[in-house]
Amino acid sequence: MSKQVLDIQQMQHLKELGVDTSKASMVLLYTDDEGEIIEWEDADEFPGKFVELYDAETGNYEHSYRKYCGVFTLQDILDLLPKVIFNDKYKGKLCIEYNEHNNEWIISYKELSVIVFYAYDENIIDAAYKMLCWCAENGYVDTKK
Repeated sequence: MSKQVLDIQQMQHLKELGVDTSKASMVLLYTDDEGEIIEWEDADEFPGKFVELYDAETGNYEHSYRKYCGVFTLQDILDLLPKVIFNDKYKGKLCIEYNEHNNEWIISYKELSVIVFYAYDENIIDAAYKMLCWCAENGYVDTKK
C-alpha cells in the first residue's frame, strides 16, 4: 500500500519550520496493548505498539490529540503549497509530473522551461513534503516564524 500520510519526523520538522499543522486532516495515534495512548516522543520505546489513523474531523478518538498528533495527507500539502511563486526573475507555476525513466514524481515551480526549484521522490507525498519544506524555508508559505 502506498504511503497515505506524512510520518512523525516529517510533521515535527514542519512544526520546527513554523508551518501551521493544526489543520491536518488525519490523526496518527500510537497505543499500547491495553489501548493507552503513547506520546510520539515515547513511541520508539514500545516495539509492540499499535498504529491507529483517524479522520481528524469525524474519527472516534479524543479530539484534543489533533493539535499534537495531526498528520498531513497529500491533499493537505497541496492545499498549503502556493500555486504560483514570484522571485526577482521568474513567476513559477506549480507543476506535478511523473518521470517513468527514473520512477519518480517531480514537483516543481517553473516558468515555461525554466525551473525555479524542484523536488523529487519515488513517493509523491514525500516529493510534496520536500517542496513544502523548501517553500517554508524560502518564505513562500506563511509560518509562525
